[in-house]
Amino acid sequence: MLQDVEFTYAGADAPVLRGTSFSAHPGQTVAIIGSTGSGKSTLINLIPRLFDVTDGSVSVGGVDVRRADAPNFGHDWVWCPSVPSCSAARSPAICAMARPEASPEEMYALEIAQARDFVEALPDGLEATVAQGGTNFSGGQRQRLAIARAVICRPEIYLFDDSFSALDLGTDARLRAALKPITREATVIWSPSESHRSEMPTRSSYSMMGRWLDKAPTPSCCRPARPTRSSPPNSVLRRRQRFERLR
Repeated sequence: MLQDVEFTYAGADAPVLRGTSFSAHPGQTVAIIGSTGSGKSTLINLIPRLFDVTDGSVSVGGVDVRRADAPNFGHDWVWCPSVPSCSAARSPAICAMARPEASPEEMYALEIAQARDFVEALPDGLEATVAQGGTNFSGGQRQRLAIARAVICRPEIYLFDDSFSALDLGTDARLRAALKPITREATVIWSPSESHRSEMPTRSSYSMMGRWLDKAPTPSCCRPARPTRSSPPNSVLRRRQRFERLR
């Protein structure tokens, strides 16, 4: 899927990604693991072509995303960012259920996303209004509604960019268990936060100072990646904490 990819943001002195290659296939879950600032979100954003690579290529189904047919390409994937965007609408399932009556499939999606209880508890239920930006919902509720939308779409590729970060551990566990049968034949790529690395993925890709290494799952797959320049070593953090206590 990614072949010798390099990506540099405009005005940056150095690339965020360099020499990055990995592939993912239907039925696989690939975890993108790295420190803050290591390029996890950037890597995921290259797949739906939110950015174009500086060098190398990104392909989906054997087709370079830069040459893919735009209308059809959009049906191949669903991207769930850590902070979903919300437009003002009548149904709380953001863009997925903007109809007065939800179909059985829509209610099933809400159940999978662990969203049905809080949606039905709203004064207007499924006809409740979503404020611009989703400000009348918590971060975790917005994440679950975005995941419900992804379930309805049934794409070939699920892109979860830290999409469970605002969920408590119990909700996270129930949601992940409910997603497994739905995504069994799809390709799932996700970047977990440190608190969500305990679940063993099919494969993992680790960040090592800007380079990404494909690795088969091992008992160490849950260990944080080697610190990058944007993530100080633990010894530095400990010295800072001691200094703050002495002030």
